[in-house]
Amino acid sequence: MLLIQTYSPPPIENSPTPTPTPTPTPTPTPTPTPTPTPTPTVSAEAIARAVFGVVDGH
Repeated sequence: MLLIQTYSPPPIENSPTPTPTPTPTPTPTPTPTPTPTPTPTVSAEAIARAVFGVVDGH
């Protein structure tokens, strides 16, 4: 009992200051890559019509 009463914790002034834990830098949320709009599949017939001016085989 005498030891507990006599013991005094070291003063706060003399205690080493704890190193502050570095705040973690937030990782930037990646910007979502826009999904490419699907190019409409052009049939060979449509290409032939556009190139040769053929309209419905006439």
